[in-house]
Amino acid sequence: TCRQVHLTTVYSKAIIAEYYNQSVSYSYFSSCSGGGRMAWKGVQMYPEDWDGVIAGDPAMWTPRLDGHQYWRNMFVNYYGAPGYVSATQFSLINQEVFRQCDADDGIVDYIITEPARCNPDYSTFSCANTTSPYFNSSTCLSDDQMEVFRTLYSDWHFSDNGELAFPTYLPG
Repeated sequence: TCRQVHLTTVYSKAIIAEYYNQSVSYSYFSSCSGGGRMAWKGVQMYPEDWDGVIAGDPAMWTPRLDGHQYWRNMFVNYYGAPGYVSATQFSLINQEVFRQCDADDGIVDYIITEPARCNPDYSTFSCANTTSPYFNSSTCLSDDQMEVFRTLYSDWHFSDNGELAFPTYLPG
């Protein structure tokens, strides 16, 4: 796949040079996820192709990433199930996590600069202990919902040997 990006770059530069009667001044490549992975590999294989590259969130370890996505969806997508967490609740959770972690870098700017250092207290949106300003008795998470949420935000391990299959997503 990185060869496809390389050839697209080479042919695009040739077409531009022919059309404008001059070569390109600068060449940049920016992509994310699968494209970020291609950018990462493209820079390793064809560094002369670009003057700058942004390889955003390159999806790596895809067999396990895909398995992790499937595993997570088993918990999330059953609308009406006792542990179902709604989009509205996830939005409120996001606000609460930012409330707890945004200022960790000394600036309140709605950016969690170091998500790995963010350790939010998830119990603040549990119906058993709602202390968040964003939750009330109709939006707080039940025990079943809290179990689903904690499962979603924990590492995925193989059930037969406990080996880490894929790490959790960071808060924020």
